[in-house]
Amino acid sequence: MSKNQKLWTTEEDLFLKKQYGQMTFQRMGEHLNRSKESVNKRIVRLNLRNEENCLHKKWTTEQDTFLKENIDIMNNREIGNHLGKTPSSIATRIKILKLTRRETLRRWTNQEDEYLLK
Repeated sequence: MSKNQKLWTTEEDLFLKKQYGQMTFQRMGEHLNRSKESVNKRIVRLNLRNEENCLHKKWTTEQDTFLKENIDIMNNREIGNHLGKTPSSIATRIKILKLTRRETLRRWTNQEDEYLLK
């Protein structure tokens, strides 16, 4: 162990066990003030992954329904935050389900923001 690495506490391990599969590694890392990679390595060391509780969780019918109902009003990040999945996972699922958005979502421009503020 290098000097810069801090030891994992029992409380942190319990947090990972409780949140694994519920939160993204990124969000768990932010909560624990650790990197996503550090969280991933600790999850491997704790043997939290198995066939039933694997990294790539299957999509539920409820999650698919939420995606279909919100694809035109939320972006991939917003949907992912709600479902506990990454934006790339949302994009992949959209392709698998052969869904399309009525209009491409885009960010507001600075000029549009200024116009609305006036």
